[in-house]
Amino acid sequence: MTAVEGGARESPAVWPRREHAPRDDRANRYRRRRRYRRPRPGPAPRSVAIVLPSLEAADATGIDAWTEYQVLRRHGLRPTLHASRFEPAWAPYVRPLSEAARAQVLIYHHGIHWPEGEALLHRHRGRVRILRYHNVTPPGFFAPFSPAVAASLEEGRAQTERLVRLCTHCTADSSFSLRELLEAGASPQRASVLPPFHQTEALLRVPADPAPGQALAATGAAGVVLFVGRRVPNKGLHHFVRLAEACRRLHPPVRFVWIGGGHPALGAYEREIQEFVDKHQLHNVVLLHGKVPLPVLKAYYQLCDVFLSLSEHEGFCVPILEAQALGKPVAALARAAVAETAGPHAVLFADVDYDHMAHVIVQLLRDPGRLQQLGAAGHANYAHRFVGPMLEAQFLRLIRRAWATTVRRRRRRRGAIARPQRRRRAGADQFQTEER
Repeated sequence: MTAVEGGARESPAVWPRREHAPRDDRANRYRRRRRYRRPRPGPAPRSVAIVLPSLEAADATGIDAWTEYQVLRRHGLRPTLHASRFEPAWAPYVRPLSEAARAQVLIYHHGIHWPEGEALLHRHRGRVRILRYHNVTPPGFFAPFSPAVAASLEEGRAQTERLVRLCTHCTADSSFSLRELLEAGASPQRASVLPPFHQTEALLRVPADPAPGQALAATGAAGVVLFVGRRVPNKGLHHFVRLAEACRRLHPPVRFVWIGGGHPALGAYEREIQEFVDKHQLHNVVLLHGKVPLPVLKAYYQLCDVFLSLSEHEGFCVPILEAQALGKPVAALARAAVAETAGPHAVLFADVDYDHMAHVIVQLLRDPGRLQQLGAAGHANYAHRFVGPMLEAQFLRLIRRAWATTVRRRRRRRGAIARPQRRRRAGADQFQTEER
């Protein structure tokens, strides 16, 4: 009786025969599955130490480190802050530097030469060491005014290469700074761009102080150009005052306002600036202020018509974001990371040409529609790339991936899969353990 006669289902005329892969190919597929199997998520690190040379309230690196501390606490981790120098207000939060050596994850903020921090990395017994690179200013900007500061910066740039070798992962504030890390020997697989945290959300919430507006009105200002940053050579204060002189010839009521403190070792640079101001009688045109509280800073941002950066070296330039968040147009010298941070709709200058830059600035001051258009484009740049929740997600993703990578590597070392591999030698079977 055939299969059909017995009521069974008829088989197809030609049943496709399964082609078995050769034994070697199947073994290779097995090895690939074992090698690239997605690791199970391990437990979160119990302790994270955030270390930096100095902790100051108005410093960009300090703001970045403090925000990291707050973010990690909100997500249930146990972060600690460690610094060699800090303002008295930070005393309740800062732990001794020696305690950071016991943390499972260590985040090292690098921007200046710091021998104590490098020694700490050598003593660290945890699994993960993340280098947060904020860039070190090239010493050539400071050499004419302070050889001691220039020498310290030279040591800081040389230290970068050693820190890269000591850390398991590296991050940079910008692609510009990331290229420097790669040149210093960082692994492309363990290096990434992570923009710094900033105080822009706090700046948007705080009420503005009315006093700056009254002071500027008393000077007869009609057009305010603003920059926020330290009074140091790489920030371009010498360009700022010279451009102010060129703009005054075209538009006398313009006011150039600089917010930021000086450097104690740069008295010669301060005197050079003051001599230029005195020579060209710019006392009512160039207004230099030191560090100011957040309500006063917001007032100056709101009063300015153009935020102008003539900095020749920036690892990121956070004030650009603050200006864009408040809807102010940005004009800048396209050097270092400035153009990357400012985005495609900022007014960028390729070279230092005071007459040309003055002509562009005055044209902007006389065109409110153009100012509004540039301000809206700048706000979009901030909102699409640098808002707080976005940076927080990127930072937490970095911590998770760095921790998972080291956990996976440690599991491989501990739980090696021993597979017998037959070898014939002199007529006898020999076995060799293959670690996977």
